[in-house]
Amino acid sequence: RDRNAQLTKLGNALSDLSAAQTTLSPQDTPPDSKAHVSDTTVKLLQDLTPGGETSPVADDGTITKAQVERAIQMVKTEMDRLNNESSRDMSRLQSLVDKRDESYSNASSLMQSISGCRDSAIRNMA
Repeated sequence: RDRNAQLTKLGNALSDLSAAQTTLSPQDTPPDSKAHVSDTTVKLLQDLTPGGETSPVADDGTITKAQVERAIQMVKTEMDRLNNESSRDMSRLQSLVDKRDESYSNASSLMQSISGCRDSAIRNMA
């Protein structure tokens, strides 16, 4: 659930950043122009920024075109990481389910064998 919540936050941040990128994308936009992103996106990007690096977005929520592209890449990388982690967990879960099914099958075969031996022993006693 936590992973899904994080993916939802990342998706919202990606939408916010895409909107900022659209604002800054026209050719006649000056290179030093800035767009605004939500406080949630600012906080998320600050959390994603590795130690020692500066966040691509200012504390006041302003961001330049180059910073938007860097931030989008950071968000996509984090989303990919979480999705890969989720896929690995699903593979492990599927493996465990397969092993459980095999165990039930083996237990069922063993019970049938025991029942057959018991029936045979009872027939031999009669």
